Amino acid sequence: MRGLGARAGELEINTLAISPWSRRGPVEWAPEIEWAPRDDLALELELSIHNTQLHALKLALQFTFPHAHRRDFIAGWQLIGTYAPGERLVETTSLFIAGYRFDRRWSALAMAGLRADWSRQPFALGAALLLNPSVFVDLGERLTLGLENNLEVGMGGVHARVLPQLHVQLARRWRVQLGLGMAATARGVTGLGGLRFIFEL
Repeated sequence: MRGLGARAGELEINTLAISPWSRRGPVEWAPEIEWAPRDDLALELELSIHNTQLHALKLALQFTFPHAHRRDFIAGWQLIGTYAPGERLVETTSLFIAGYRFDRRWSALAMAGLRADWSRQPFALGAALLLNPSVFVDLGERLTLGLENNLEVGMGGVHARVLPQLHVQLARRWRVQLGLGMAATARGVTGLGGLRFIFEL
């Protein structure tokens, strides 16, 4: 999604691609369009694709709390709906988001919430706890280093991911993000590579 505190009329198109280092897993990539119809409200449409096959459709809404929008702190809420027709999967994800800027260089962003699977049968709701803390340091006006961490705890076990990353402002409207990290599940640990291109209209 767009960052918290989005301004009315902001529009962004981006594509994220993530691939395991081994050749066993698919390349996951997701073209997205993000729009802010008014201040502090953002909408997103995402197509989740595995290799060349459409895997899922995602719709998201993000709201920034006006009373928690200060110079050094910001907070909001995000709701995501996912539909994967091939897997007959229907999920919703609800996240609380908070960001804090320590000084001119260092900042942190944390997300915490729940993911619910409504498609389990017979009428058994599957839920997972999500936690995503990240820290960033600005090395200049066009260069940022980050460390993103993802933890999911649910009926399917524990899934964790650590993704160091580099954000580069290529031009006024163009940005690129690159990451190399690792993901761990009960089946083992694998390396991950990620790449995102962002265009702001």
